Amino acid sequence: MISNLNSGDFCGIVGLSPMKLTDEQVDWLCERIPDHPPSALGGRPPAYKRNMLQGIFRILDNGAKWNDLPVRLGSKSTVHRWFLRWVKDGVFERIIREAGGVVEQRDGFQRSVPNVPAPWANPFCQIIN
Repeated sequence: MISNLNSGDFCGIVGLSPMKLTDEQVDWLCERIPDHPPSALGGRPPAYKRNMLQGIFRILDNGAKWNDLPVRLGSKSTVHRWFLRWVKDGVFERIIREAGGVVEQRDGFQRSVPNVPAPWANPFCQIIN
């Protein structure tokens, strides 16, 4: 379990300050993202979760367009496809709840979780951008 997660880093998890995440914290996130099952028919080569996360955080952090994603983080279409898949599968919501639980348990307080989804969790918000 991640031990050095604090409320400031929690903001980084949801994409506000990705550069503040340590390797341990990124590993913690990657462990909570399910692996995509390989297809018996082949298909695309596997994408690295760490690169996909960095690309997603980059977009969410600075509000850039997908076209402005640096090539070193992967193709814009690959990163965008994984973002949409993880949103649809509820990956980010599970991570946010679990990270909040870690902070809550460690610091001994109860978090208040509003029943309002994050705007980036709605695939239709892509239309606005």
